[in-house]
Amino acid sequence: MNYNKNHILFISTSYAEYDRRMQRIIGSLLKANFQVSWIARAKDFYIEMEGLHYIPLKTKAKSGFKFYAEFNIQAYKLALKSDAGILGAVDLDTLMAASWAVRKGRSLVFDAHEYFTEVPELQGRNFVKNYWARLGRKYIPKANIAYTVNQSLSDILGNLYKRRFEVIRNAPLAISIGDKLTSDGPKIISYIGVLNMGRGLHQIIDAMQTLEDEYQLQLIGDGDIKSYLEEKVSQLGMQNRVHFLGYVEPEKIPGLLVNSWCGINLLDSTSLNYYYSLANKFFDYMNANCPQICMDFPEYKLINRKYEVSLLVKNLDPKNIQTAIEKLKDRSTYIRLQENCKRAIKELSWEKEEEKLLAIYKSLDS
Repeated sequence: MNYNKNHILFISTSYAEYDRRMQRIIGSLLKANFQVSWIARAKDFYIEMEGLHYIPLKTKAKSGFKFYAEFNIQAYKLALKSDAGILGAVDLDTLMAASWAVRKGRSLVFDAHEYFTEVPELQGRNFVKNYWARLGRKYIPKANIAYTVNQSLSDILGNLYKRRFEVIRNAPLAISIGDKLTSDGPKIISYIGVLNMGRGLHQIIDAMQTLEDEYQLQLIGDGDIKSYLEEKVSQLGMQNRVHFLGYVEPEKIPGLLVNSWCGINLLDSTSLNYYYSLANKFFDYMNANCPQICMDFPEYKLINRKYEVSLLVKNLDPKNIQTAIEKLKDRSTYIRLQENCKRAIKELSWEKEEEKLLAIYKSLDS
């Protein structure tokens, strides 16, 4: 088969309609006149992006070894039929399919969205963890190009797999939404992301108990512990102060942050994947001129040292979270962080990351 070097086929096990990183990457590549196909899962609806050939992949198994085996076999067969000259494997769980489908005239790109072998789901599961680690050692060094989401992971994965990892951060397009109220009206605290363990969600709810009624919490997303959190809120009688918005389309997120007083980005440090993270939401809050409460982890500390857009907490103790939130009540502190957000987003934006991304893919055609 004659492969089209301008055609990129991405493979990810994520739900396409909620994978904002991939949507952002694909949008930039389409704008640069690449032909793009994407094999992924669909949860609630099929994604529609002009110019994108989206291939929803359905499996009988929904988790575990059977799911990954079934997904990779199906994706491999689809990749073999494609004329794409570039195969993009998103994280270790799609690397088999993409690597198996590489032929002469094809390039392999590896995009590490996270520190896959250190995700919370693999803690204590040494056999499974070692399997993914061996898979990475076998195939990642063979990729033509590899990139990840921040410098910490670039250093770690580069040492682990003995190769260079470029950095493409999860920054959004720079869109200023103006100033926020610092005193009038309810103080809305926003969380964006999946509702899973290890993300400080029950701790922020505990902290809400000790804050005045003017503080409201909105949880934008869905996940495994949503029912648990709803029950907890009900038991505490806080239904009028904690609001579950469920999954929302990515393009609607900026609008939900317009009236947010602050954002929260809390994670359990026992997971190295969390510890070395640099989340989408960190940039979303910044882009909304929204000061945030964030973990004192390497990437957040590094950015905060230069721009000071957040208040950092050492751990998930609800008292620490409460104290940090109350510090934002100081008008001068709040305004300083807000002004810093405006300054930072000019440099930490998708426009800057897009330049690096396009250079990566254009280099494969040279």
